[in-house]
Amino acid sequence: ETVIKGVIELRQKGMQARLDIIGDTKMPQDEEYKKTLVEMIHASNLNGMVRISGGVPYEQIKEVYDSHDIFVHTSRTGSMDKVVLEALAAGLTVFSSSEAFAGLADIIIPFAPNDYKSLAGSIEKIAKFGIVDRECGRQYVRENHDLGRLLERIVNYY
Repeated sequence: ETVIKGVIELRQKGMQARLDIIGDTKMPQDEEYKKTLVEMIHASNLNGMVRISGGVPYEQIKEVYDSHDIFVHTSRTGSMDKVVLEALAAGLTVFSSSEAFAGLADIIIPFAPNDYKSLAGSIEKIAKFGIVDRECGRQYVRENHDLGRLLERIVNYY
């Protein structure tokens, strides 16, 4: 809901914001939530501006990342979600409300949890000033989450 409301806010400010929500529903409550989002999209006249699609086979995920400019992460798991690392590696500008990425504000743009105005403000700022170096995200993933380096660190620890 936060991201959809953020799109509404950006469009009201004259920005040509669009949103793709990608991923499968796993639980019955997920399907109910999806219905709520679809109703919200229709009620806000965002048909065509906000699309919800199912999951994407891993072989096609690069195409999905390549066809987008930003990635918005609103998960509340408290852990570093793999999807954020993938988005960084793909060179996307990443916005996240997760505390797991709080120490990475130089490469992941933070916004307040459940605060669509905070999200819209962050996106608007980046769109106007373009201050994100997308290569920094790729470099961060290479240096800190490369499987070879990770395994070496684990083995050296023990």
